[in-house]
Amino acid sequence: MSKAKIMILIVMLALTTVLFFLSSDKKEIKGFKDAKEYAQQFAQTGNGQLKVFPDVIPDEAVQKDYYYYANTPPILSAKYQIHLKLEFSSKVSYDQEVSRLSELVGNSAKKIKVNDDFQGKKAFIAVMGEKDTYEYAVCDTDGKTIDYIYLQSIGESSVEFDKGLLPSDYGNVKEAYNIY
Repeated sequence: MSKAKIMILIVMLALTTVLFFLSSDKKEIKGFKDAKEYAQQFAQTGNGQLKVFPDVIPDEAVQKDYYYYANTPPILSAKYQIHLKLEFSSKVSYDQEVSRLSELVGNSAKKIKVNDDFQGKKAFIAVMGEKDTYEYAVCDTDGKTIDYIYLQSIGESSVEFDKGLLPSDYGNVKEAYNIY
């Protein structure tokens, strides 16, 4: 075999290897038809490990927004963006969900923190800025809504929901926090 053919084979093998490692598994979901479908998606995507998100949608809650995006290349950092906004039909059902989140709050390093003035609202924080990752829930008592948010390696310009729900120091958090 000539040197030229060997070089062509080496270049083709190198390009194939690079393309393999740069390929990624992308998934995007916008909305779900009912609480059962949400629970199935939540379990299938492995997000059941996220503390602030509900495992199931409460009967008295309505999905106002849902967006799921995952890009998981084999060697580069994975990117995730999940946003769920629920509106509760009554103050009682809203308070029950806030109570569930409150039960996760504590003083140890493995407990969720509460911020009573997160963009003017109450937030329950599991991860804030640790390795470019964020997981938190923002509660709006007046509107009886809760926004559940998980972001990993997502630039602010790529955020698909109201950027007013981002921390004021998004992407440049001075004191990172992580319960995991």
